[in-house]
Formats: sequence, C-alpha cells, structure tokens
Amino acid sequence: MKTIELFFDFSSPNAYFATLQLPAVAASAGATLVYRPFFLGGLFKLLEAPQTPGMSSPEKARASLRDLERWSDKHGVPFRWPSRFPMNTLKALRGVFVLGDLGIGERAYIEAVFRAYWAEDRDIADPQVLAEVVQGLSGDGSELLRLIEEPKVKDRLRVATEEARTRGVFGAPVIVVGDELFFGKDRLDFVADALRS
Repeated sequence: MKTIELFFDFSSPNAYFATLQLPAVAASAGATLVYRPFFLGGLFKLLEAPQTPGMSSPEKARASLRDLERWSDKHGVPFRWPSRFPMNTLKALRGVFVLGDLGIGERAYIEAVFRAYWAEDRDIADPQVLAEVVQGLSGDGSELLRLIEEPKVKDRLRVATEEARTRGVFGAPVIVVGDELFFGKDRLDFVADALRS
C-alpha cells in the first residue's frame, strides 16, 4: 500500500486546506495518510529563514489572503483570517503525540485544531482552548494538558522538527510520496499522479 506523508504545522493556512483535502486523495488511491507534525517556527530557525515568508510585504500579504479566500470559496471550506497571527502552536502540536493515550484519532484532533484556528479564530496557544477541543472529541482535556508538558513529549516534537529538516521540508504543508516532495495545498493533483505511478 502506498503512503502519503503530510508534514504540517497548525500555523499554516495552506496546511489547513491541504489537511482537509488529503484524506479523499488517499482514499481514492487506496493509500495510507501519515501525519507528520513539526514546529514550523523551529524549522525556519534551523534554516535561517524568515518566520512569515508569505507575508514578506504588504502587497504579498494582501494577495495571499485573497488567494486563501478564493480557495475557501472554491472548496467550501470555512476560513477566516485569525486575529492572532502568527500563532504559537507548540502545545497544539505536542497534542498530536499523546492522542493514543486519550483515545482520540489523529485525523479528528488535527482537523478540529485547524478549524479552531483557521475557521473559528480561537487561540490554540491557550491550553484551555486545547482542552475544550479535546473534550469536544470526547477526550479528557485535563489529561491532554498534563501530557503535553512531559519532557519526552516536548522532545518528540523537537526530534520531529529536526527530522522534517533532514527530509528536505522547508515549509508547510509538505507532502511526500515515496521520494517525491510536494509543497503547498495546490499540488494535490501531482500527489495523486505520484500515487498512480
């Protein structure tokens, strides 16, 4: 069975759109979707890159926002530019690593956190918001908050970010099929082609 690896951070609106569309791409190809959370801000530091490259000028920021609005309309995905940007996503990302202990599926949590930030303008850096997201998925929010502060969980995110760099990841989302790397939400046709080849 083929595998799609999705390298993502909740801070990326393009990762939000890709995350919602990739399950259908995987299902149509009979492929497995593997989620690879990493800390985008940490990766940018490792690469000595700007922290918000998509917003490098007011003109680019305006054009990027309009493109996201068009994408939202075209694909019927709720989207609202958040009042807090960029967002500290460390705690939310660590949550992905403890879902097995909470009895929550990865896809459900990841999509719920993305929606909280990119559709509902909620502060996903706030532990209480994360606890509410988990409780909405019938999980124990207080247990999530305890687990994401454990040193071994913090280490897992650091290692995942370093691995993203060694795999050639330079932004989010990056989608990997075999040895092929695809960047962005608008390369999903290429991802589907790679799965068929």
